[in-house]
Amino acid sequence: MSIQINNIMLVQTKDVYEFKLMVASDFHYNRFFKKNNFTEIGEIISEEKPDCLIIPGDLVSPKTNEYDKLSKYLNLYSNYTKTIITLGDTDFKNKNRNNIKNLEFFKSLENNNIKLFKENSMGYYSLLGVNFYGYSPNINKTDSLEEQLRSFKFGLIGYLEEASIDENLFNVLITHDVRNIIKNWHVYGNYILKDIDLIISGNQGLIPLDRYIKLREKLLIISRGIRSINQFNSPEVDIIKIRKLNYGETKSVCPSFYV
Repeated sequence: MSIQINNIMLVQTKDVYEFKLMVASDFHYNRFFKKNNFTEIGEIISEEKPDCLIIPGDLVSPKTNEYDKLSKYLNLYSNYTKTIITLGDTDFKNKNRNNIKNLEFFKSLENNNIKLFKENSMGYYSLLGVNFYGYSPNINKTDSLEEQLRSFKFGLIGYLEEASIDENLFNVLITHDVRNIIKNWHVYGNYILKDIDLIISGNQGLIPLDRYIKLREKLLIISRGIRSINQFNSPEVDIIKIRKLNYGETKSVCPSFYV
């Protein structure tokens, strides 16, 4: 199998059923995407049986024109596990190219088993007593980096304030790019993210950060993904097992390669 599987065990104190997430980010799907990757992802789903498949953005390339194979396999996966998708910058990177076609494609995917967090969409998705929140900012590439970061910051604050997060539940935030959250952690950590327990991001192919970051009691997992833009990383998925702390145990996060 060419896709590497990274296993993470997250033990926490909230009263939640034991559950398993699979993260497959950054497909950057176009005509050069290897069909074997689709097959292997399906085999991993069949073997691991995750409760939910999470795709945190950059599912398609800006130059994508045909979506038939991608749609076929995503719908196939959703027959076996719930699927949650957030958008990344390449999903709507060039508004003069395929932005409209891409968004029409994503809208066509939505069904009972596929949940899509579109640009600046509200709401959340519940599964096994876990609440999933997704933020897909509307990125305007003509804006300066400072303007993009400011837009992301206040958009995320508005989204999570509107969501009214229940502190008693296990809460997961999914977003494509976590750099802004890390940069503004003094604001996010003490304020809007105080009741978020796990943050899942994609885009690691371009982020020079550790993939597992512990910020106080919160864990950030940054997925390398299936097809990195820089092509230096081999395909990877993350399997995250989450369970409640047993009596006498110590709260911990244990990526497989730390064991």
